[in-house]
Amino acid sequence: MRSELKKKCLLVVYLPEAQLPRFPDQMARFDFLRKNYQITALISSGDIGIELPQIVRISSRNPLLFAVKAALAMRKMADDYDFIYVIGVPAVMLFYFVSPRQPVIAYAPTHYLQHFGDPATMGLKKKLVAALKRQVFFRGMHKVSSLTSISRQLEELYRPLVRRVLTIPMGVDVRLYQPRIPVDVAPVPLRIVYAGSGGQGRGMELIAACARRLLEEKCRVEFHLIGCRDAMLEQLLKDEPALCGVIHLLPGMPYADVIQTYARMDVGLSLLESNIFYCASPPQKIFEYMAAGLPMICNRIVTHTDYIRASAVLVEYAADSLFDGIMEMLGRYPSYQSAAVAIATDMDAYSYDGVEQQFHAEIALLLETAALKA
Repeated sequence: MRSELKKKCLLVVYLPEAQLPRFPDQMARFDFLRKNYQITALISSGDIGIELPQIVRISSRNPLLFAVKAALAMRKMADDYDFIYVIGVPAVMLFYFVSPRQPVIAYAPTHYLQHFGDPATMGLKKKLVAALKRQVFFRGMHKVSSLTSISRQLEELYRPLVRRVLTIPMGVDVRLYQPRIPVDVAPVPLRIVYAGSGGQGRGMELIAACARRLLEEKCRVEFHLIGCRDAMLEQLLKDEPALCGVIHLLPGMPYADVIQTYARMDVGLSLLESNIFYCASPPQKIFEYMAAGLPMICNRIVTHTDYIRASAVLVEYAADSLFDGIMEMLGRYPSYQSAAVAIATDMDAYSYDGVEQQFHAEIALLLETAALKA
């Protein structure tokens, strides 16, 4: 048994939605903590599915208000934990108000401006509030012992703000995926899956325009969008019901059901507008597609091209280019699928086993360093 099993952790979770399982990579970090350490206290913005003697739930989705309430909660808690782990990087704002004696490790899957807003798009009042939040965040960051990013781009972003930063990929639990059998011909219809909530900058308008052209040219291709709550697409399907034969909006579902859906699909799709947010954080879905043995269609952006390999057709962020990419996939599907099946057997760099080892090694190093200083 590892000696670290006896180490105690205060877990702080700040999420933009109520359920931690909605985010597979962040849920994985929570599972790693439960496996290797004792979570003795929790401060959370939502329900993460455990009961502990010390739980403080804070309903605020405002990161500054969350930080103030979390700091007050920490002051009242028994100080009997060995380290603090933070899921949801805005939560480090609480360390502006408190100075912990234990090492703090934070998980950073996103650009911080996604939480505080881009000043270039704001009016004066919102700009001042955002500036206050950023300053509190920066000061809190200086008290973080280690921050783990999910990409080289995020590591470069956060390196000036924190004492130690390293990249540990999001990863995927490859044990949940079944091997895929190569095929000799392209399936008809070709089923393209997209996992995600949709929204601006994620290619929904490209899918809509491409679907019209597929319908016009009688191409037997379908988009299956899992958990997509995009208002534009929903309205489009009401206005143009013929497109319902091309675009299928699937409800949000448990992760196990998402994996089963992948097994019935033929191609994975990921589209990201080139902006400071999407150029920093790779989408979880591309690692899932790789584990599922799905060839992919992705647009050219560093957070795709840093990871995808020979199984992907690269396109521009444009509807005509997406259509051309689908035609390329149809024309050479067996070749792309064969490459995807091979990649699914070579996922060590992104498997949860490897990610967990790096995760545990980093916390063990911090605890050892703290013990030497004591």
